[in-house]
Amino acid sequence: MSKIQDFIKQDINTNPSLKEEYKKVSISLDLAILVRKKRDKLGMTTKKFAEYLEVSESTIKNIEAGTMTVPANLVSKIVNITR
Repeated sequence: MSKIQDFIKQDINTNPSLKEEYKKVSISLDLAILVRKKRDKLGMTTKKFAEYLEVSESTIKNIEAGTMTVPANLVSKIVNITR
């Protein structure tokens, strides 16, 4: 484990608000990676993927950038894409 990882781990364990914020960022990053992988697997642009999910293109871009909180129903749609 790197020194920065050790520092983060120690800081998270002693600071509850940081722990909660870290969890949110981690979930956003995981979802961003999932969306990008699903979109790439389907060979779709952000625009086409957005149409497929019935959301705006900016929503997909924001998810991939990790800059938005994604509603549970949309997370479910994304996770359940099997094509």
